[in-house]
Amino acid sequence: AFLRSPSGSAFTGIQMIRHPFLPSPLAAIPVRRAWHWFQVIAPFLVVVLLPSVINALLPFPRAQGAIKVLHVILDVVGWFGVAGAGPATGKRFHALPPTRIFDSRDSSFNPGTQPIGNNTSIAVAVTGVGGVPPVSEVSGVVLNVTVDQPSAVGYLTLYPDLTTKPFVSNLNFVAGQTVPNLAMVKVGANGNVRVYNYSGTTHVILDAVGYYTSSST
Repeated sequence: AFLRSPSGSAFTGIQMIRHPFLPSPLAAIPVRRAWHWFQVIAPFLVVVLLPSVINALLPFPRAQGAIKVLHVILDVVGWFGVAGAGPATGKRFHALPPTRIFDSRDSSFNPGTQPIGNNTSIAVAVTGVGGVPPVSEVSGVVLNVTVDQPSAVGYLTLYPDLTTKPFVSNLNFVAGQTVPNLAMVKVGANGNVRVYNYSGTTHVILDAVGYYTSSST
């Protein structure tokens, strides 16, 4: 999302900017601005190889000789172990051809052609559909999540059904934007994933691209 000063003049110094599409209390973050434009980056799923020392290099351009300042938010959604080492709790990943398992614009999917409302969540069955096995054989799913026709700035949170909603976002968006993101989500005990919409209304599309088994085989 690109934002700009009303006067069009360059920003200088540090100012508190409120980002309604970041979960509070992360909504108010300091941003140093020396351009006409600054960018808020939506979340992306990243897999990182862990060396003995972890270093993160985040390239960020300079303007007018000023050093840019940004905040980074990391949400851990899983880990990959080493075969034969550590706790034997890992699960195996099985890739799938992308298969649509939910589309709020399509009446053939429950609950039909209606967007997700403001501060509302819905449960979506993600096991036993689209090539994903029954819930007894699945611990998590990998989904391509897309919002379409959102009416306001907001975000989605995906989490296991029948559990407490976590304080994170999987996909941020602005009004009128169609944007996807990849999400790894643990499956609820009933085989469902819950999709929460923070503000306004938006259509949601879920495509299954893989799953994790409930055992190490």
